Amino acid sequence: MYFFTFLPIFILNIPIGTIIDRNEITVSLFALLLMSLGSQIVMTLMVWLQIPGYIFIMYAMRSIFGVAGEGIFTVQGMIITKYCKENFEIVMSVALSLPFVFDSLNSLLTTHIYDWTETMTIPYLIGVIVCVISLLSGFLIMKLYVKQSNKTLKNH
Repeated sequence: MYFFTFLPIFILNIPIGTIIDRNEITVSLFALLLMSLGSQIVMTLMVWLQIPGYIFIMYAMRSIFGVAGEGIFTVQGMIITKYCKENFEIVMSVALSLPFVFDSLNSLLTTHIYDWTETMTIPYLIGVIVCVISLLSGFLIMKLYVKQSNKTLKNH
């Protein structure tokens, strides 16, 4: 599945960056978070239903998930660059490290969850929950971003 995550990122990284640059940060962030959530929901449904040809749909959804995730990295970097000037190095290193920590935890925990439940649906459902939490985090970021943008406008 990782091949279908990273090949589209390699091919689409510059076009996605261009799209992000041409839209508001909050619009880009929510579009990408919704892409992640939507693709995770479809992958979960495919694992659960296992309709004929589901694996190809899962490859496509994994590609969308990867492209959205890479775009979220870009938006995150833009927000950090704009608003975290004082502790930029620390904030950026944490922001870049956390996804790898959670990716490692995912690899470790998914196998245990499968062993406990003997179904792949539960780990995928947990992925949906994580995507919902990401979306809620995006709302928080938007609220902070808008508040900071308004504060910047008032100071000028």
